[in-house]
Amino acid sequence: MNPEDIRHNWQILNQKIDMLDERTIALAQELTFTKAKTLQQRLCSRYRNQSLFGLLLPVLSPIIVWVGLPVWVAILYGFIGVCLAIIHLWFARFVDRTDFTAMPIVEAMAYAAKVLKMQMKIKRTGYLLGAIIAAPLLYEIWSLGQADLFISAVAGGVIGGFIGLHKQRVNNRIARQLVETLENDIRQ
Repeated sequence: MNPEDIRHNWQILNQKIDMLDERTIALAQELTFTKAKTLQQRLCSRYRNQSLFGLLLPVLSPIIVWVGLPVWVAILYGFIGVCLAIIHLWFARFVDRTDFTAMPIVEAMAYAAKVLKMQMKIKRTGYLLGAIIAAPLLYEIWSLGQADLFISAVAGGVIGGFIGLHKQRVNNRIARQLVETLENDIRQ
């Protein structure tokens, strides 16, 4: 072979390798954005579904009056449920309204970190609202003097608390995966 042909073939090979590198980087970034978008949609969907549980509380509030508790406790119970539903729907909209593929990776990463911060605020707000309804509800049930009703309410609260903590942990894990996915793309 002629040295000129070898040099020419070598240059062509280098160009093809460069094109493959660029294509690999583009495909890796596209895969990252697809994974991030999937995680974003899962998180949004979970919060929308959880808002339905908040809307269930006003429907269940007549039971509170039926067992002999004051009407104001039933109203507070329903009102807090609506508040929780609104918060979850707002957060779902907050998560859903950003398109990661249309923004630079650093901005997408900052947005994902903001999602984590908002999630912590929602968790604290949920705890506060839960305490606001649990305290008067349990007090009023205790004042009825029916031990079986009180034990049922405490058991229901504990079971509901464990279910809520599990859902919260799953939501936090999804949000952390979103951040990690974007962080890994920045490192590449």
